[in-house]
Amino acid sequence: KTNMQYCCINTKLFLCLCLCCFTPFLSAQSRSLHKPKLAVIITVDGLQDEHIATLWNSFGSGGFKRIIGEGTYIPKTTCNYLPAGKITDYATIFTGTVPYFHGITGEKYYNLIEDAAISIIYDTRYQGIATAQTVAPKRLLSTTIADELWLSQSGQSKIYAFAINPEAALMTGGHLADAAVWLDDTNGNLCTSNFYEKGLP
Repeated sequence: KTNMQYCCINTKLFLCLCLCCFTPFLSAQSRSLHKPKLAVIITVDGLQDEHIATLWNSFGSGGFKRIIGEGTYIPKTTCNYLPAGKITDYATIFTGTVPYFHGITGEKYYNLIEDAAISIIYDTRYQGIATAQTVAPKRLLSTTIADELWLSQSGQSKIYAFAINPEAALMTGGHLADAAVWLDDTNGNLCTSNFYEKGLP
């Protein structure tokens, strides 16, 4: 994908630390020609570039200081699109493209059959596991970082996405994750959708 990029969306105050564990392995890979064994992608809602500078002296040597010192750190990065909600931002970050291409243009859409505005991830074809929510990432039209990793490894990668809500979990895990897990609002349990064949890990 020519337009794949890791980005921070200033207007929604997202900081995507996509390379926190991946970049050190990449640099090691170039030295030893070994493939990385682990990639950890973390998205922090509300963390701005200015916060890192303000809190710099509070960080230990193994956290942000290591990421910035040994990894790739790109401050003030923006994506040229008008944010339409957190789910759109997550989709944009993890697909590396804009809503026109990834298809997640807002939190909800108007469903003519139900005559109501419903969640963009709502999908009655898939049942919830440990939840009553019926959701799936079917409206996501592009592949995510997780999908590309899975495809590049011929399906040998193990991919798990964990989030507080289903929107973030589904947009992070994409289409090919082993599981996308979130917390159910009503019972507080970890849950997922049977869109992911392996269910709960």
